[in-house]
Amino acid sequence: FRYLQGDGVEKNIDEAIKYYKLAASKGNAESQLTLGLCYFQGLHVEKNEKEAFRLFSQSAEKGNREAYCMMATCFEEGIGVDASINETIKYYKLGADAGDSQCQLQLGYKYIRGNEVEKNVDEGIKYFRLSADQGKEIAQYELGVIYHEGKLLEQNYEEAFKFFKLSADQGYTRGLNNVAMFYINGTGVEKNEEEAFKIYKNLADADFIEPKLNLAICYLQGIGVEQNVEEAIRLFKILADGGSDEAKQCLEICYKHQENKV
Repeated sequence: FRYLQGDGVEKNIDEAIKYYKLAASKGNAESQLTLGLCYFQGLHVEKNEKEAFRLFSQSAEKGNREAYCMMATCFEEGIGVDASINETIKYYKLGADAGDSQCQLQLGYKYIRGNEVEKNVDEGIKYFRLSADQGKEIAQYELGVIYHEGKLLEQNYEEAFKFFKLSADQGYTRGLNNVAMFYINGTGVEKNEEEAFKIYKNLADADFIEPKLNLAICYLQGIGVEQNVEEAIRLFKILADGGSDEAKQCLEICYKHQENKV
């Protein structure tokens, strides 16, 4: 690890891999996992999915919960081994029961959607909660969605906001977007348009369109910021050029409004 990071010694990838291989051959579960990830991703070594699977398997035999998760991934996607639904579920359950938050999250999805297991909403929500309790931001977000929609659990805006805020506090962009939405609507929390605008502005580089569209709407309607129609139109144009039908519709409304004022 020190050679890999350059911690106290000159960084030397070849030496790092050599020592990881030595430790893995002697049965060190963490080294087996780390070396497996290197082969899995082609990181510092030539990509070799079969070798990655072999190392994950060795690490999993020693009870490494992250290795359980990688085994499930390999069996689910047929990486380095033939795909197997039964083995996928087996390793997700092993990882979830060992406390791996990613395994708990994935198992939650499968039970809620009825993917490869019999649908069981209560069991799915249980695993989401276990994952969320460990700080998994996506699980926190999903629980927020469940409480917000009120389809799988009784609708509860306060609980929805609580879980969205937990995910947002970890920087999860979709959680932040929904927190801003709740601040604008005053749903489950005291209305705070200025805070919502600030969040949307900070999400300008997010990899999904909603916060950018909402930022433009804030400028258009003067929500949490002084109204600035020109800036709204500029943002709508950027989004429309990127293929957003909603932005195109908003632009049409803006242009018609301007024509009517002339």
